[in-house]
Amino acid sequence: MDFREMLYITTVADCRSITAAARKLYISQPSLSHIVSKVEQDVGVKLFDRGTSPLTITYAGEKYVETARKILLMSDNLRKELIDAGLGEKGRINFGMPTERAGICFRQ
Repeated sequence: MDFREMLYITTVADCRSITAAARKLYISQPSLSHIVSKVEQDVGVKLFDRGTSPLTITYAGEKYVETARKILLMSDNLRKELIDAGLGEKGRINFGMPTERAGICFRQ
């Protein structure tokens, strides 16, 4: 399992359709079907019941999607924190003080 597969599975769950999810993800429907089947094979359970329209998610699929959403959110939060931390090192601090004190604090 990787982040891309988690994103694809959660999108299929949201759209309740592999075709609609493929459109939303800008990939072909056969490619997305193959990825869903591969993930199901990797985890050893069916995530979706393809015999219904709209697509229904199995109990195992609900658990997968629930956990995948948490992982994707944590990954996104980590990425944002790292960007913020990087900006902190290069950030700029502005402060003010009376002119009289500036001569004492910042001698040339």
